[in-house]
Amino acid sequence: MSKSFHIEDDLQRQRLMQFLAKRELPFQVEVGEIREQRTLPQNARLWALHQLAAKETGYAPDELHELMLCKFFGTKEVELGGIRRTVPLKRSSTRDKAEFRDFLDSVENFYASELGVWLGQEEAA
Repeated sequence: MSKSFHIEDDLQRQRLMQFLAKRELPFQVEVGEIREQRTLPQNARLWALHQLAAKETGYAPDELHELMLCKFFGTKEVELGGIRRTVPLKRSSTRDKAEFRDFLDSVENFYASELGVWLGQEEAA
């Protein structure tokens, strides 16, 4: 079982200490700055863009998502059972809000400039 806590005041810190005191050893703890995960509206906008681009290109939205991940984050070669495949270095689901925003902006700009598709284009026509 994995559990994540956002500690923002002393009462929350005390409750976390109580929680940790009750855990059986051994266990692992990681401490770091709070990362704001991408938002649901950001993710919905990305997939709406993929849907529009899919209509224009004939690719599936999932295929376009993989291509955009590779374009933005770079790639690596993986092999499993004799099958080689190029995969993105990072996934969008694990990006924080700012990095996801950069990725979304890049996808939006690429689709608009290279494919001529953007959100709201129906209203502009």
